[in-house]
Amino acid sequence: MIALIGGVIDLVNTWLSARKEKASAKSRLKLAEINNKAKHIENSENRIHEWDMASMLNKDKLLRRVTLCIFSAPFVVAIWWPTVVHDYFASIEGSIPQWWVTMFVTMVGTVWGLHASKNALLAIINALNERKKIKLERPFK
Repeated sequence: MIALIGGVIDLVNTWLSARKEKASAKSRLKLAEINNKAKHIENSENRIHEWDMASMLNKDKLLRRVTLCIFSAPFVVAIWWPTVVHDYFASIEGSIPQWWVTMFVTMVGTVWGLHASKNALLAIINALNERKKIKLERPFK
């Protein structure tokens, strides 16, 4: 009878230990899933940030090309029809107020200046971020 009770106790202990091991494996699996999701989110945020910075670096190519065409058009036209260009600028000089010309030149200069400073600012920010990463990765002395 004692041997029978001992056998039942051994079976119960084996079942309980297997159940405990299964619960431990499930909790490790859930923890691994959570860690994997956190790494995935962190990597996707880094990739999105890097993509945004790269896309902002030279975003205004169309703006630069259009303004270059607008400002160089009179030179190209003047090759074939110099009198037409001269008459055009002479008529504009008398008909457009000086404040409007000043405002237009200021706007174009501001757009080009902001564009150039944006690229420089992004380069400075990227350099500072790289320095921070290097500092964080260095072992403590």
